[in-house]
Amino acid sequence: MTRNDSFRRKIIYICLIPVLLIPLAFVSQPATVSKGSGETSSSGILSKIRKDHRLSQAEISEVDPASESMKLATLGLRPVAVTMLWHRIQESKKKQQWDRMRTSTQTLIALQPNFIKVWEFQAHNLSYNISREFDDYQYRYHWVKEGLSYLMTGIAYNRKDHRIFDSLGFFFGLKLGRSDEKLQFRRMFRKDADYHAKMKDYGIDTFKIRSPELGGPDNWLAAYEWYDRSRKGVNAGFLKKPNSELMFYKQPPSQLRNYAIDYETEKRPDEAAQLAWEKALDEWTGPEFGDREILTSTRLPIYLEKLAVENERIDSMRDEMDKIILGLRDELDAIRKGQMTDEMWKAYNTPQELVTGDMFENLMAAKKVLDVDKDREFEAEVDRRLSEGSLKLTPAQKSKYDLLRLEIKQKLNELRFVSNYRTTVNYEYWRDRCESESQNETIEARKALFDARELVKQAKIDEAVVTVPKKDQDGQFIVDENNNQVMEQITEPGAIQMYEKSFNLWATVLDKYERLADDVMEDDLVGAMKEYSGNLRKIQAEWPLDFPLQELIDFRSARQLEDGLPTTASMADRIEAAKELEEAENAAKEALKDLNIAPEAKKDEAKKDEAKKDEAKKDEAKKDEAKKDEAKKA
Repeated sequence: MTRNDSFRRKIIYICLIPVLLIPLAFVSQPATVSKGSGETSSSGILSKIRKDHRLSQAEISEVDPASESMKLATLGLRPVAVTMLWHRIQESKKKQQWDRMRTSTQTLIALQPNFIKVWEFQAHNLSYNISREFDDYQYRYHWVKEGLSYLMTGIAYNRKDHRIFDSLGFFFGLKLGRSDEKLQFRRMFRKDADYHAKMKDYGIDTFKIRSPELGGPDNWLAAYEWYDRSRKGVNAGFLKKPNSELMFYKQPPSQLRNYAIDYETEKRPDEAAQLAWEKALDEWTGPEFGDREILTSTRLPIYLEKLAVENERIDSMRDEMDKIILGLRDELDAIRKGQMTDEMWKAYNTPQELVTGDMFENLMAAKKVLDVDKDREFEAEVDRRLSEGSLKLTPAQKSKYDLLRLEIKQKLNELRFVSNYRTTVNYEYWRDRCESESQNETIEARKALFDARELVKQAKIDEAVVTVPKKDQDGQFIVDENNNQVMEQITEPGAIQMYEKSFNLWATVLDKYERLADDVMEDDLVGAMKEYSGNLRKIQAEWPLDFPLQELIDFRSARQLEDGLPTTASMADRIEAAKELEEAENAAKEALKDLNIAPEAKKDEAKKDEAKKDEAKKDEAKKDEAKKDEAKKA
């Protein structure tokens, strides 16, 4: 290739550039509106495509003149500028140059206003990274608000992206409600009237997020409103659908649940807490989540709440099948039970974590017998008997049996599919948790636990006898004839007694809702039990042998979770001594009964002897009278 050929090619390229700009201008020509007539001229192909798919800047977000000017100023080198800015932001973050990082992020936003990750990144930096650099929680709260405000500013540029609203729900909920300073943050947020007014400008109704019992707007209710706004936009088709509908629709009811949890922590549980749990249950199981159609990753629809209904339908089909083939299912159950030994039953009924090495072989043998696919076993036995001729079915019965078998298999496959998704969101646990927390027993257990902690703050550890004014049945103070206040002595429960009342109620609740013995609930109860143990040591009292939640402690210990609480094994000597003491007391009672019976028997014998003596005296008297009468006659 000669130098002239290269030069000639460059000249050709330079000439082609302006030539190609002419058709490009016609293709991308925007529509214009005439000032006089108001008629709209036709636009180019690219403009029509942008309009049809709503990809123009005006359709996506507000048009920022400064942003558009910067995009044009880069002369097609915007990707290069963006890459350099991201690098500068990361370097500023490492060196903790927050002002420089903020300036770079503002420039990046001007170049990428519709890139949601830019907004999330800077909001996280402000709320999490910068705020933690300050020791005073008030300064931390200020920077958390800066991050939230920054994210709210991004709504104008991402109004058709549900992720901006989801991020706001996430930050309002977790940062204000789950950080180390959550008590201070939640209290300051409730009193921050200026910030509530700012939220109102972005479409949040402060009346809806207000908790009258707590004294102001609540951050969890605010998070719910942001998530609910995202949910409504997606349902209306205004916002793009999420990648995972399961995780998307799970968020709003979760905020109501978190509100109820924190309510009971900060305030004595009452009717308002009960209503909060009921509302959370309705959202979790109702048409907004549990009873709505949710598309899975395979694009197949599921209903999380219909599992119980489908199980009932399967049981009903099994009953129909049993009417065709009488007694076979019971016969197979009896055969399985006949193969089980007492040791196998014991190992099978023992929780997995408590199974010892000696029990493992029996456990495997029991599972091999009991944990079989009973429907498949039933079908195999039917097929065997039909082939042998020991079972006869009419054509109508065989057709109905085959149809029921196919329907049961199909339903079971669907249920397994739904169960996997229910497990992903821990659906059954939170349904039972919301339901149990709205019951009176659980509210009373929470009240007792709250009262116990308040008594600890007042240093009232154990019960005490106090003198108080006496009242009548109507609650009126009683006075004597001299108009003096009548006093009486009563025993006031201390923290120990309130803890024990709470644990007794919790034992009843856990018996009713077995799924609540989960890590989430365990952590809550274990914390309370540790407090109880510490207060027992203050009054030099021992751990009660009949502790109502002892089984939970032993269960956690078997799972190698060391909570520092007494287990049944660690109290073996005390338990044995208590049994010996009980046996001695019973023996003493029996001996005392014998002693009480002996004197009574002696009294009876004495009475009988006296009666005999009286009768003998009467007989002698009668004989003397008879002799006297005979003497007189003689």
